[in-house]
Amino acid sequence: MYNQAKNLTKNTAAFIVALVLQKIISFTYFSYLATRLGAENLGKYFFALSFSAIFHVLADLGLINILIRDSAKDQNNSQKLLSYNLAIKIPLSIFVYLSLILISFALGYSTELKSMIALSGIIMVFDSFTLTFYGVFRGFHNLRFESLGTIIFQAIVVIFGLNILRYTTEPFYIIFAILAASLFNFFYTLSLVKYKLKLKLKPLYHKLNIISLLKTTIPFALAGIFTKIYAYIDTVFLSLFSTQKDIGYYSIPYKMVFSLQFIPMAFVAALYPLFSYFYKKDRAQLTKYFEQSVFLLLLIIVPITIGTLLLGDQLIIKVYGTEYIPSILSLQILMLGLVFVFLNFPVTYLLNACYRQRKVTINIGIVMLINIILNIILIKFLALSFIGASLASSISSVILLIINFFLIINLIKLHTKILLLKVLKILISGLAMAIFIIYFKIKINFILVIIAAAAIYCLFILLTRTVTKNDIITITKLILKKSDAKSSLDNQ
Repeated sequence: MYNQAKNLTKNTAAFIVALVLQKIISFTYFSYLATRLGAENLGKYFFALSFSAIFHVLADLGLINILIRDSAKDQNNSQKLLSYNLAIKIPLSIFVYLSLILISFALGYSTELKSMIALSGIIMVFDSFTLTFYGVFRGFHNLRFESLGTIIFQAIVVIFGLNILRYTTEPFYIIFAILAASLFNFFYTLSLVKYKLKLKLKPLYHKLNIISLLKTTIPFALAGIFTKIYAYIDTVFLSLFSTQKDIGYYSIPYKMVFSLQFIPMAFVAALYPLFSYFYKKDRAQLTKYFEQSVFLLLLIIVPITIGTLLLGDQLIIKVYGTEYIPSILSLQILMLGLVFVFLNFPVTYLLNACYRQRKVTINIGIVMLINIILNIILIKFLALSFIGASLASSISSVILLIINFFLIINLIKLHTKILLLKVLKILISGLAMAIFIIYFKIKINFILVIIAAAAIYCLFILLTRTVTKNDIITITKLILKKSDAKSSLDNQ
């Protein structure tokens, strides 16, 4: 059991490191693209990829979740699970791809956009199968190959992308860089499954088992569909009621905010086994770790948000140039919403760990509808374009956290006064940092302002005793013992 826990810890650590590197490389590459392509071409590029991303979940329908979960329970069953998966995904992917093409025609997009959507749709299909193959390895508690594949994928995108940019800045050709990386990932994972795990890549058509599997995926599929629509529908409305240039302006802050979400994503990946374990064994410990996760994420996101609100104008101009000045307000609005996005990660994972997936799915569906209505009102009727999309996104994030939080207070007894006191101390430290930035932002170097502001924030965190010795002990236990909790849970 010790070796299993130790290996799982190493796997998780390697995967988190790979995600961090991937996000850094991806963000740097996208920033360079923005300066080379210009707002209009960047808008086309971003929209084509976003549009196909909505259909990605339809090509999977939550099958990967079942594959990982059931393979982890019984690894001897992996061959059947993979074969049933392939039996569903092969015809499903063809159907989804054709639907993508037909809808792009029905919406009346230009020939160029339809070509880009068709190309990004091919990437979507390959990526869907790649994730299935990675899912098999996750069932075997092995993330090493996925960690390596993640880095290589991004490296291929950058190498091909930079070489293509030497000859053209047409967004259609830039997408070929991602296609090359997706093809590598597909054949890389396919060969690993075939030769490393010795599994056959043969579909198995068994009517009753496939129907049973599809019924099991319904809640996962609905949650995935709602989440994808919620995440990308704004770009669709912008494509219908605004301009490609406005999508380009929106893509910059969207990409910046999205890139930061790996922080809570990686953090709750470690928390989920703990939540599941303590829900059954110790509700007091469950409350303790949940409150600690909320506190730690606030500790991280508050200075990032304040810094971006006050320095976002300089950040956009220095990194992307004066062409993207319209993106500044959008970035500030989305950053305010990111605070609620961060907090919603531990809330959602706690609810899932406590078997409240159905209610979480319903809440995501409700917020998806609210988000659609807000986008229609703000983009179409009030003509606020990408500023309206930013407002819709942030408002929806606030609403989602509130309605999910109502479920939390019925599950655990929160220490509200203690938590609010910690939040107040974080805000005081953030205020001290903000005062410094406001006074010095135009007087000293931009980088020096960031470094000094971060130092001031940390100093006030210490002076106000925001982080105590008990907090450090709890956080250390959380990081070091997540695998032990997972192993204990698996043996229940």
